[in-house]
Amino acid sequence: MPTLNGLVDECLMNLSSYGLIQPRGLRLTTAVSDSDTTFVLSAADNLETGIAEIENELVYVLSVDKAAKTAEVVRGHMSTTPVAHASGSFFRANPPWPRPMVANAINDAIVGSYPDLFVVGSTTIAASPVITTYTLDPSIELVREVKYQLIGPSQQWRRLNDFWWDDVQSTLTVDTCPATPGSEVRVVYERRPNAISASAELTDSGLMASAKKYVVTQACADLVRFMDTSRFPVAAAAADDMDQNRQLTQATVVARTLLGIAEIEKQAERKRLRVKFKPTISRSKAR
Repeated sequence: MPTLNGLVDECLMNLSSYGLIQPRGLRLTTAVSDSDTTFVLSAADNLETGIAEIENELVYVLSVDKAAKTAEVVRGHMSTTPVAHASGSFFRANPPWPRPMVANAINDAIVGSYPDLFVVGSTTIAASPVITTYTLDPSIELVREVKYQLIGPSQQWRRLNDFWWDDVQSTLTVDTCPATPGSEVRVVYERRPNAISASAELTDSGLMASAKKYVVTQACADLVRFMDTSRFPVAAAAADDMDQNRQLTQATVVARTLLGIAEIEKQAERKRLRVKFKPTISRSKAR
């Protein structure tokens, strides 16, 4: 299962054919700490001021010494985290889709997939004859089912249909519960998928691995839709030459197509979730 970094690579590979210009790829020839502001590069002939990226950090190139092959940069541009980079690290100048931007689009697709896509979990509370309302984790969006365990050798779990979930106050109200005081009551709930970090896998968000097609396609659609505006002003002569054969609304058309594909993939994943987690019927706001 790919990590967030792997998903970013896949998005960039899918998007590469839509770029106005390809970013210039260089390498560090000297290691830098998380605070160094002078980068020694493999070349600097065509390097200009502007945004550049090295691994998952964005920097802003302030000036370039082409003879010395060095660049003076501002570290941690656009709220990225400055980190140390080894000699030989890949340095990309003027990337059309910086990696942190792609990572954000992927996490937006993951978190924004709710309520179509959801994560099912469970927690337990102790039954009480005097308490009818319990405060649960605020990340819970919907209580799907409440069960209590029977006393005796069978140890069977029975579903409690008479409960109410307040998603504003994050409280579960149980009017009557036949469970023995102090015994375990199991609450099955659903929540939003959570964002993932660079080394985390897609399944760490709570989504199933089969959701990858939706996530990647949705992220690509969100990134492509702004490519029309990137033509103003023209960034380079090469871009100007491409624009002559590229209609202004082409990125919008591509984005709409990708959004349509993403919606199809999301609904297919939603059906898989519905099969795996069948809806329940109760007084709660169950699906």
